[in-house]
Amino acid sequence: MPPKAWKTRLVSKTYFIKLLARRFFKIEVPVIYIENDFSDHELEVVGDFTLLHNGEEQPRNLFEACINLMRNNQDEIGIEAVRLFFKKNRRESLNTVFPNVLSYNSIASDNIQFAERRDYFYKKITFLKPQFQPTAVSNAIDDYIKHNNDPENDGLNLGDELYPLKFLLVKRGLHKPEEIMSKSLADLEIFLLPYKLNQIELRILTLLFNVKP
Repeated sequence: MPPKAWKTRLVSKTYFIKLLARRFFKIEVPVIYIENDFSDHELEVVGDFTLLHNGEEQPRNLFEACINLMRNNQDEIGIEAVRLFFKKNRRESLNTVFPNVLSYNSIASDNIQFAERRDYFYKKITFLKPQFQPTAVSNAIDDYIKHNNDPENDGLNLGDELYPLKFLLVKRGLHKPEEIMSKSLADLEIFLLPYKLNQIELRILTLLFNVKP
């Protein structure tokens, strides 16, 4: 389909979808287009994205719309879910794919303190104890726990305390020590948002993986 005809159809469908949302649900909705038929619509491929005839890059447009919706609703879990779904691959963070969208300041809202957010995710992860395939990184943390855990004297169970860190590192694709060593502590704090690292976790990253500030 030629670009002009594509744009005309886009305007028509956008109007129809918004009209249905207003009429039946009494709400205003954003309409985001994803076009699967690249060749017939003569869409240009630009790196990891496809350039639509309205100037938007897909799927960047869908990702940004999702993130904006979650931010407006202060939905930290939603942001985390979108991050994981849109990861370019298992070893690369969205911070490199979309560096201007997922930044430290953009996710942190003024009325949600870091300590509160960290505590929220910590409780969720430690309570659910989601399973994951062990990696060299998680094994290194487990080995540290095995030789240093003394809850009776320290008043702290390292197994519970470090479980969220292990889980998030694995789920974000950091499976090898060298993949962590290549980042700074500041990079990792952004990489693991909206989870907030505490002092024990920062110390473990420094001690086991020689991560610099």
